[in-house]
Amino acid sequence: LFAAPSAWAQQSAALPQAPAAATAPAPPRSVRDVLALLEKSKPSQAKVDADKATADQTIAQTLTGSEKITALHQRGMAAYRLGRVKQAREDLSEAVKLAETESFAGKAGLYQDLSVAEQAGGNLRRAIELRTLAVNTTQFAGQKVAMQASLALLLAGSGDLEAAEQSLAASEASLAELGRGGGKGPGGGGRGGGPQFQAFYRGIIQRAQ
Repeated sequence: LFAAPSAWAQQSAALPQAPAAATAPAPPRSVRDVLALLEKSKPSQAKVDADKATADQTIAQTLTGSEKITALHQRGMAAYRLGRVKQAREDLSEAVKLAETESFAGKAGLYQDLSVAEQAGGNLRRAIELRTLAVNTTQFAGQKVAMQASLALLLAGSGDLEAAEQSLAASEASLAELGRGGGKGPGGGGRGGGPQFQAFYRGIIQRAQ
């Protein structure tokens, strides 16, 4: 959704798309409806082939710094979308390790994406640690709303309902700040008060609730 090349920006995999209205669509009413939705959600063969090409590529040894971090990030996310969770965790872990020694603008997105991969791999504790780092690292007001809400989901899944409620309250507070025009980057700097942004982030919080 926000800082490239994060999966938030490229696929919005961890979050719902901006709704036209605050209400959710009616659920499917038959098996046929469910099958139609599943078929519609399948990625195109072209996208699958592109992800395979990216996931299978060799990172050039000449790449250093942010270029290498970006290449690892993109390869790791392609592997994740293909279900190669082990490769995704390895590539994204290496990207995070490099980013922590660099002045890399997309660090919060890296933490978030590795958190998603760790969650898929069954390491919930590590996923929570990384998502907390993402929340504390991001400078984008709108991204903070979304990350705090998604952190609440992880915490609730771990059984820590008190911490989940606190994270949701923090997300609500970030949304209020965004509505006042606070924050930096997408959704901030005066843009957050618009109804489109408000409905989008409010929808994220409602899903977490």
